[in-house]
Amino acid sequence: MSKVVVKGMLDPASQAWVHASHFLDLYLSFFRELVEAEKNKESEELDPLFNEFGQVYASWATEEAFKVGLVTVYHHWEKCIKKLMSEQAEEQGLALLKNTTRLSFVEHTKLNLEAVFDCVVDSNVWEIIDEAREIVNCFKHGTSDKFHKLYSLYPSYFDFSNTERVTDYSDHFILGAERFERLGNNILEFWETLPREYVWS
Repeated sequence: MSKVVVKGMLDPASQAWVHASHFLDLYLSFFRELVEAEKNKESEELDPLFNEFGQVYASWATEEAFKVGLVTVYHHWEKCIKKLMSEQAEEQGLALLKNTTRLSFVEHTKLNLEAVFDCVVDSNVWEIIDEAREIVNCFKHGTSDKFHKLYSLYPSYFDFSNTERVTDYSDHFILGAERFERLGNNILEFWETLPREYVWS
């Protein structure tokens, strides 16, 4: 039985799910619709010659919104799971395992949930969360070497069409709506499937 104990209606995992869901709606719907509306408005006001430039701008702006959205959703997951484990450990008198072997945040979190709290989440969910971590770390550090490594792990994120010579892998990274939604929905699945024991007093 899971040692993550939820007392009454105060379920931190459900609260985290709600916030993550709102972030996804914000970036997948609201911001994208704003960009599209602005593009259409400018297309009506400007000479048709500039319509193509408007489309390029809209594509760029939407892609950047998805990237910011992924950073937001992933870091929110990190903050919430760290807070959940810390509070649960303190309430139950448990000791979290220290990261003595330089595990990634995702690996260390998985280890603590399984070893300390007896919480097992599907391995595929963990793999996709780690995929999000790798991408977000590239956005944070922004070097071509980081993106080159990312390409070796997840080549489907890169588009080298119409490119004769690659000098910066970051220029060819494309997140897109479908991938952002997949990564975000996986975090929702994490919160949905995180085992916990409900205590009603």
